[in-house]
Amino acid sequence: QKTNRFAVTLALAAHGAGAVVLRPATRCGESKRRTSIPLCLLEIDASAEGNSEARLPTTLPVHATVNTREEPSALYEEAMIFKHTRQLNKALTVFKQLSILTPHDGRVWMEMMKLHKKARRFGDAERVMRMAITACPENARLRQALADLFRERKRYDEARRHFWQAMHLDRKLSSVYDSWGRMEASLGNHAIALSLFKRGLALQPNARLFHALGVLQDTTGQTEVARGTLRAGLALPNEVENPQLLHALGVLEVRVSNFAKARNYFGAAIDAHPDFTMSYLALGRMEEMLGRYDAATRQYSAGATVRRRDGTLGAVQLWQAWARMEQRRRRRTNARRLYERATRVFPNDSHLKIEHARLCAEDGDIQAARRIFDVVLSDPRPPVYGFQSAASFEFCNDEPEAARRLFAKGAALNVARPALVSLLHAWAAFEWKQGELSTARSLFRRAEEYAAEPCSWVYLWRARFEAECGRIVLSRHYYARAINVAPRDSSAWRLWAELEQDRGDPERATLFLRRSLDLETEACFMPASRNPLALTRHATPW
Repeated sequence: QKTNRFAVTLALAAHGAGAVVLRPATRCGESKRRTSIPLCLLEIDASAEGNSEARLPTTLPVHATVNTREEPSALYEEAMIFKHTRQLNKALTVFKQLSILTPHDGRVWMEMMKLHKKARRFGDAERVMRMAITACPENARLRQALADLFRERKRYDEARRHFWQAMHLDRKLSSVYDSWGRMEASLGNHAIALSLFKRGLALQPNARLFHALGVLQDTTGQTEVARGTLRAGLALPNEVENPQLLHALGVLEVRVSNFAKARNYFGAAIDAHPDFTMSYLALGRMEEMLGRYDAATRQYSAGATVRRRDGTLGAVQLWQAWARMEQRRRRRTNARRLYERATRVFPNDSHLKIEHARLCAEDGDIQAARRIFDVVLSDPRPPVYGFQSAASFEFCNDEPEAARRLFAKGAALNVARPALVSLLHAWAAFEWKQGELSTARSLFRRAEEYAAEPCSWVYLWRARFEAECGRIVLSRHYYARAINVAPRDSSAWRLWAELEQDRGDPERATLFLRRSLDLETEACFMPASRNPLALTRHATPW
């Protein structure tokens, strides 16, 4: 057999073997086992990374890397069993073996990427997908998967580049038009999103694209057109009970205050698919908005306890919405009980625990709040938001040194820089309140540098900070930067108007204030309604 040297190089690099140089082995070994790739022909050159020490053994024992007694199909089934039984490390090990045996099988690379994402190892997921694309350069689905990974990490320009390449590899791959269009729609590029959705529908009509186009049309105020688009999706073969389309129609009817129709659509989605938790969430929020708290409680309770296809119980968003409703009704004891129940169902959800801790702090139960924060921060991979919330908690309880230590620990986490922006901003605001202006300025500067793209709210806070420090020219500079990034944000114009009024320039203050009022008035009549279902609308339905 001929050696697929290129593919094996990729697979070994995926194992973290370092630099790999292919060359004939000094001997082929004595094993008579046959594999699809004769690994004995490989040699790992340690000097390729500048290592002057002795080389690793010139042959790679087959039994150390690949179980050759099993066919790839059997190994794939074994890996999927490990995955479905949540033995994720074992599953990943077997998939790595398969990446050597069958480097051109896109399913293997895709499953490895999903496992890394599940463990929140996004860097490893990206590395695996780049290896996959090099091994399978004509696979459009792998290219799209890498684009989706960049989209989730808010690296939009890279995502666009890979979406475009996937589209050119397979122009009939409808999922590319759907995913790329949803990204552009979420960024406010509605014309581009509309073009992508329509191109995808022209090539291959399907429920996903009808849903995406209908949601976009509804968001931009084309209610009747959106209603027709979503109904066209339901008219497709075998889609009459599609829960995503029914849910989208329900949200559309809520926006135009047709609550009875909305209730019918949400109910139809639940009847057809009892485990579709988004409809429970939307219906519960609608009933809460209408003041029908008992009905809302029934929907939240039903959705939170329904058994889903993957074996999990309900969805964490339903528990959160239910607890928040109880908080708004000032039934705080009930809210705490709900958080306790939810954390037993979702013991690994850090944000759920953080909200529970914050509620305990608001109730004055300082010890309980501190105990929950300790549990969150003792996790092997604690979230940055956990340190930020715990630091804010300590500051509110007159423990500034404890807060400062927590901010420092959070900033030292080994995570991507953009993930630290919010924490650095909160730390800067804390130091500002403590009178440490030099430290605060340094932290504001770090937050600006770490942001993946210009961030208007960071500039806005820096402008306020510099104004209080008496650096008016620099404050104006940051107000201008904030407006350049988000020109339709009325708060920047209003705050700048207040600055000019305080500086004795009423003409400029009046101009800026008028612009702020115009934007606020325009926002009141925007088609996208700001109702409690807004978050449901933008959640990914598939």
